[in-house]
Amino acid sequence: MSFYTRALSVMMVSFVLTAVASAEVPLLSKASLEKAPEIVVGEVAKIYQRDPTGAGFRRVDYLAEVNVSTVQKSVQKSVQKGSKVQAGDVIYVHYWNQIGERPERWVGTRGHHSECLKEGATVRLYLRLDERGRREILLPNGAEPIK
Repeated sequence: MSFYTRALSVMMVSFVLTAVASAEVPLLSKASLEKAPEIVVGEVAKIYQRDPTGAGFRRVDYLAEVNVSTVQKSVQKSVQKGSKVQAGDVIYVHYWNQIGERPERWVGTRGHHSECLKEGATVRLYLRLDERGRREILLPNGAEPIK
């Protein structure tokens, strides 16, 4: 193999690895979303945001207060009440996003696709319990608007 062929091969492999390293996490399929331990429909009453300090690439944590109108699936216990969620309950749902310029060769998600989570919006949420026992929207696309 000539020097130029090897150099071209190394450049191509580097290009592919760089493209893969900056890739986002793929969206969950509808079938994967349906496996969520909890699926609810409700209206977002309030969104609380914890602003990070500093500049650059950083994580912003959110807490959505949701008035549940319909429970499509509930197999997990509520942290607030110790029982399964029911229509009429108010639940608190955690999600996060990262803002700022993404570091070079960053691998993974930038957080939840949460554009539909606005106060007054009706949404379907696919939820799980996080490591602290709090409800969290499935990453990256476990929230969808109800039209």
